[in-house]
Amino acid sequence: MTKTLLHRFHLDKHRYKLRAADFLQITEHSLQSHVFCAEEELIQTFLQKLLMMDYRARYINVETNDEGHNQQGSSDSPIQEADCDDIFFELMSNRERSKFDPVHPMDVQMAVFHCADGFLKQLMVTKLSQCQYALPLLVPDPFTQQIEFPLWTFRQINKSWKMTNINNETISQTQPIYKAKTPMVFFFRFGSVSSSKSQLMNSLINEKHNTFFHRNCPGSSRTRVLMDGVVEIAWFCPSGKNVDKFSNRVAFCNLHGDAGVHEKQLQILTEMASVNVVLLSQLERNDRSMMKVQELYKDSKPLICLFAKNDSACTKTRKGKYKIGLKDRNQSEVSEELRRAINDCFTGEERSERNQRIISASSGESVASVESEEQRTTSTSRR
Repeated sequence: MTKTLLHRFHLDKHRYKLRAADFLQITEHSLQSHVFCAEEELIQTFLQKLLMMDYRARYINVETNDEGHNQQGSSDSPIQEADCDDIFFELMSNRERSKFDPVHPMDVQMAVFHCADGFLKQLMVTKLSQCQYALPLLVPDPFTQQIEFPLWTFRQINKSWKMTNINNETISQTQPIYKAKTPMVFFFRFGSVSSSKSQLMNSLINEKHNTFFHRNCPGSSRTRVLMDGVVEIAWFCPSGKNVDKFSNRVAFCNLHGDAGVHEKQLQILTEMASVNVVLLSQLERNDRSMMKVQELYKDSKPLICLFAKNDSACTKTRKGKYKIGLKDRNQSEVSEELRRAINDCFTGEERSERNQRIISASSGESVASVESEEQRTTSTSRR
């Protein structure tokens, strides 16, 4: 499927060769604002919008040649009652399905990432950050499944935040994000769940912006190819006001796909996170996911379990352990309960130092040395 997707993007002959210079040139295409584009122009259009910091870069409509789509069955003659059987057939038939499945917007982004040279990768990640989007933190190679840890692409990213001290004074700070000591909350799921994990995370960071792309975003489809196994990271940075959801900065990590399939990413992030949050459909006593949940539940690290088929309010089952039901519940209410549980976990135990090995470098280290450390400890990363 990966090869087919890259072929549709005309990238099959250019793997790891896309250069920033190719997309920074002023051309007739770049001077136009494209609401629609042909499928083979998706990569160019996406990159040009992203480099101009257009937050709508992910929402590009693809032109289709299916002219008969709206004409099928359109007749000027009135429909008679005798035609009921035919009407039923037309409404229930799948014969008008497109020849190709729609392209998932995140497949466009990740195709560029996989096929870009180092400079374009760094530029792309910097622009994603400026558009307030989540950034790729752990990226499995679609062909070898080796996991890349591209921390070096964060080098130009600075984050600003404001906090109120004990004297009620507002303190402003700006730091390169790879140096900022930040507690991490890691979200993952086992199996298929009806609730959107990414959408729930967005409600904790910024309710008005889709920091993490989710199933209800424009253009989303079931035919995602390159996102499974990718871990994205985004930050909440407080403004120093009473409306802040968290009083300090927080990093949120999101593992896409079934965590039971992506065990290496699960192992790395559950060890490094300050708080683990797992979405579950249901638990079977002897299944592998239950064994992992039991392991995390017995550990001293905070764990929050979200149950898609349970409608109960937030319950603290023991110190640092919470369960929250999602079924038929108001999302704002669930988000508020989750926020309070995460804040309780931070209050109970400070873990920001421990998780620095994966999201920051100490003042005496370079980004490259931190990445090398991760390569030695996980044996899965590559530059």
